[in-house]
Amino acid sequence: VAMVTRVTQGHSGRPLVLGRIPALAFIGMQAVAVLRVVSELAANPAPWFLAAGLGWLLVFLPWVLRSLWIYATPRIDGRPG
Repeated sequence: VAMVTRVTQGHSGRPLVLGRIPALAFIGMQAVAVLRVVSELAANPAPWFLAAGLGWLLVFLPWVLRSLWIYATPRIDGRPG
């Protein structure tokens, strides 16, 4: 995710600054990863696995939509590409 975010920013003419959506995605993915690992300690881990999976989707979706928007729009610096 970090590499794709950086490449997307650079190749779209945007500054290489970590925005709010990617930052929240990085933090959220780490939190969901911790939830997934800790769920192994539960007596019935299945609901926690489901929560981790849904959490991953919820965290990742805004990042995907933002990236798709960048890919679908012209470069902001006006250069071709």
